[in-house]
Amino acid sequence: MLEKHDREHDDEIRRAREKREEAARRSQEEAREWAERIRQDTERAREQTRVENEQRERERSFEHGRQRNR
Repeated sequence: MLEKHDREHDDEIRRAREKREEAARRSQEEAREWAERIRQDTERAREQTRVENEQRERERSFEHGRQRNR
């Protein structure tokens, strides 16, 4: 009877450990997914800034050229 109780207790400990490990694994996966989303968002923002800066530079060059031609 005591052996059965010990086995049940061992099984409970094993299941609890497995649940903790699974939670840790999921947490790591979620952290990786968030890191990837942040990386992609940052990359998109940098590209958008680059495009906007190029557009402003073209507009300045165009305006400067127009003023010189007056």
